[in-house]
Amino acid sequence: MALLKAPNAIAKNSVTIIPPTPLPPKYSKINGIQVEYEEFDELLDRKPLAIVVNNHKDARPQSGLSEADTVLEVLAEGGITRYVAMYHNNYDVEKIGPIRSLRYYMIDFASGYDDAMILHHGWAGFDNADFEVYNAETDARGAVSKFNIKNIQTEASTYRDPQKAKTSGYVHSLYTDFTRINSEISRLSKSYNWNLGSENLKELSFKDDAVETERGIFNSVDIRFMSLGGSDYASRFTYDKTTNAYPRFIGGQPDIDQLSNKQISPKNVIIEWHEYADARDGHSRIIIKMIGENKATILRDGQVIEGKWRKQSRLDRTQYFDADGKEIPLNRGQIWIVNAVKVQDRLISTVTIQ
Repeated sequence: MALLKAPNAIAKNSVTIIPPTPLPPKYSKINGIQVEYEEFDELLDRKPLAIVVNNHKDARPQSGLSEADTVLEVLAEGGITRYVAMYHNNYDVEKIGPIRSLRYYMIDFASGYDDAMILHHGWAGFDNADFEVYNAETDARGAVSKFNIKNIQTEASTYRDPQKAKTSGYVHSLYTDFTRINSEISRLSKSYNWNLGSENLKELSFKDDAVETERGIFNSVDIRFMSLGGSDYASRFTYDKTTNAYPRFIGGQPDIDQLSNKQISPKNVIIEWHEYADARDGHSRIIIKMIGENKATILRDGQVIEGKWRKQSRLDRTQYFDADGKEIPLNRGQIWIVNAVKVQDRLISTVTIQ
């Protein structure tokens, strides 16, 4: 009986032909974008990759950040920020970097993406020097071993850009690409028996963009992470109502991806507040608490949504909740996460929304 009522049924020679029911869409777990069925199956067999990217003012402009699914912007030392770019959907980016060294709290962040692989150059560690005071919360090298992190720090995974070395300095000239990365993943996974699947990757709540008439009127947000870094590391986002994206600025200048020559413009900006401390380990390193919960501001659809972030363990992915405890859905597309810091009620970072 139901077959005769199907609205798209086609009668041919007195036989009712029912068109096939469209398959439900598939979406990426990492940032909610729609993907083809074949691609979705490929993603399940692919481990997310975190890449630590240099943000020293001399390292700019960076390459490949606009192709990341999620980017963490976080303090390193001396008021200088650094990025952790997560790649899962895009495994064919031609140039990413410059690459920089790993910090303990970056491991906590990346581990929430189904125990992601991490590519970096160098790490915070201890060498029994007289001036050192050991602190496990800054020992990234020890954490890689302790947690059996899928660590990619090999000569074959990176290369030096001679032009960048000439213009910006040798330390700011290390890059990677997925031709090198995929080759090293294949080699290392066989050597260390890595599980490269992402079937346990936590999926956040995602939604489609609000229609333009329902989008908010948002001007800008300015983030100064620490007075020590000055204006060179001040981060700013404006809002483009037509594209429903947030064009990004760094140090007062548009943040242009050198690979695409386009301004980085995520679909979601999340400002998380985290507890901060001076590690007093002899290296001027800092501690940022990534596990627990605290305040968060979500910029989405031109709206400002106040809530909280929650990450219950190293391997849990951070989720976002409103005042009623309901998960806040994000728009499909790039997610940019800013880690602002505080010491209990004393704010170290300054966030100004206009």
